[in-house]
Amino acid sequence: MTDPQARLQAAVTTCMDKLDRAYIRKLSKNAYSCMAACHDHSSYTSQDVQQCVGACSTGLQEINALISNELQYFQNRLQRCQQSCEDEVRDTQAKAGGGKPDPSQQAKLQGIYDKCVGKCVDTHLPLVNAMEAKLAGECKKRL
Repeated sequence: MTDPQARLQAAVTTCMDKLDRAYIRKLSKNAYSCMAACHDHSSYTSQDVQQCVGACSTGLQEINALISNELQYFQNRLQRCQQSCEDEVRDTQAKAGGGKPDPSQQAKLQGIYDKCVGKCVDTHLPLVNAMEAKLAGECKKRL
C-alpha cells in the first residue's frame, strides 16, 4: 500500500477496530446489561427506570463522544497539513508566473503536492498510536 492516504486510513481503521474489540464491545455489553437490570426493579417508577437507564449509558456515551472528538481533532490536524501542501503548490505556481500550468509544470506541481501530503501522513501516522493509547486508557477507566 504505497498510497499515503490509504496507509493512514488503514492505520485509523485498525486503531478503531482494536479499540472496539478490546473495550467498546465490553463497555456496550456492560451498559446494556445494566439497562436491562433497571427493568428488574418492580419497586421503580417509570421515571426511576428511565433515570437508571440513563445512568447506565453515561459511560458509553462519554467514550463515544471522546472517540468522536479525538477523530475530529485528528482529522482537523491532517486537513491543516494538507491545506499547507495546497498553499505550497499555489506559492510555487505563483512564483512561476501564475496562469494555467502546462502539462510538465502540472506534473511538477502534482509531485510537490504528493510529496508534501506524504510527509503529512508520515507525521500523522505516529499520532494514531498516541490516540489509540489515550482512548484505551479512557476505556480502561470505565471497565
